[in-house]
Amino acid sequence: MLKYLLELGYIDFFITKLPNHFSTEAVNLNDPASDHTPVLLLIDVQPSVKQNRPTITLGTTNWNEFRATVSNKIILNTKLKSPSDIDHAIVKLSDLIQISAKDSSTQHLSYSQATDLSPDLRLLIAEKRRARLKWQQTHYPADKTKYNSISNKLKSLLKTHKANLYKNHLQNLSLTNGSLWRKTKSLLRIT
Repeated sequence: MLKYLLELGYIDFFITKLPNHFSTEAVNLNDPASDHTPVLLLIDVQPSVKQNRPTITLGTTNWNEFRATVSNKIILNTKLKSPSDIDHAIVKLSDLIQISAKDSSTQHLSYSQATDLSPDLRLLIAEKRRARLKWQQTHYPADKTKYNSISNKLKSLLKTHKANLYKNHLQNLSLTNGSLWRKTKSLLRIT
């Protein structure tokens, strides 16, 4: 996907700073009358099924290192007189951004529970939060009963989900990359 966008000459990107519990979606508004591509950010209170967005790196990026790398490697005296010069400069800038992002990023290999939640579980979590809010506002016994029922159902489903995640994690341990040894060492560590 990223390679396709770079071949078309797209170098726009969208940066947000929103809490993780917000369900968001960025939509490209293809407006032929505009000289740029407007982007619409949809924020929804209901959790939706999210597909992984194309990213250059996985994990966290050290932005100070990224900035320093780009500043040191960028060539600013590039001639831009012909369309081929501009295309060549765009490709070089895109390559520089990709290489710098990969060099200044670290990957997280731990198994995450939040990203692996099914849509049903996320909907149940949202329903539990609404039920808790309603009970906290009214203090009616019927609202408390409903909140407890949803909470207990969620606890049992999350327990099953976590057990499946841990089982998956243990099955993916390998002798070749040392992950089995690290897991055994951490389990046998005296606290």
